[in-house]
Amino acid sequence: MLTYDLQRYRPAFSISVVDQTLEDIRRGLEQNVYNANQKRLATIKFLGELYIYRMFSSSIIFDTLWSLVTFGHRELVAFYTVTGLLIIFIAAEGRPLPNATVPLDMPDDFFRIRLVCALLDTCGMCFDRGTQRKRLDNFLIFFQVCHYIYSLCTTSPDVVLVLCLLQAEFAYGRRFYVL
Repeated sequence: MLTYDLQRYRPAFSISVVDQTLEDIRRGLEQNVYNANQKRLATIKFLGELYIYRMFSSSIIFDTLWSLVTFGHRELVAFYTVTGLLIIFIAAEGRPLPNATVPLDMPDDFFRIRLVCALLDTCGMCFDRGTQRKRLDNFLIFFQVCHYIYSLCTTSPDVVLVLCLLQAEFAYGRRFYVL
């Protein structure tokens, strides 16, 4: 890959390529335009290829995976002050909740699931041991079983769940737990 080869001579160029790729992914999550889905998918695959060439650490991949799942979902946080006043505020990114409609992530839009599967298909085989494997296992449990698919796929959660489980099991040889 040309960016990897230029990294030794022009490190600022490599940093700007990674930064622009992450910015494009974030902008795609903010706008969620159907016409840009093919470009968004190519950008996610490009990010995975950049990771394979060790252009950045695995924490960026995991941050991107979590952003794909949680971006746009709000979490209400409530607490009482010393005087007994109840304060409720909205956290920046929360977990997807069942039957919660979010304009950026509608229940009938499965494209984020496709983006997560594409990123894992591209660079998921690099997380096969150690702490990275544990981090990926934790993410997959959250993504597939606990929250995302069940809260988002109100029409046919079992079909999407089976497809994702089969793809991940064959690709990475992992065993998943179904509640």
